[in-house]
Amino acid sequence: MAGSKSILTSILASKLSPAERSRFIEWSNGVTNEEFDDGLSLFFKIEEVQDAIGDYAIEQIQEIENHCNIKISAVIRVDGSTYKYRQ
Repeated sequence: MAGSKSILTSILASKLSPAERSRFIEWSNGVTNEEFDDGLSLFFKIEEVQDAIGDYAIEQIQEIENHCNIKISAVIRVDGSTYKYRQ
């Protein structure tokens, strides 16, 4: 999926302190997609990645709701974690 590493970098970087964020972004920019996948554990626990992705998905749903003036309900499953929005 094109751009997925940069999207994940953006999502995850926001969860780090400024110093760690800079180090993480620099690292991400210098590795391949495979190295990125393998190296995420240097910065995050799997649960932190899942939570960040779940939070991001809910934020995106909220943006769509606000922009389109609609209400959405969703169940988001990220690996072993479930996130509910308006459920």
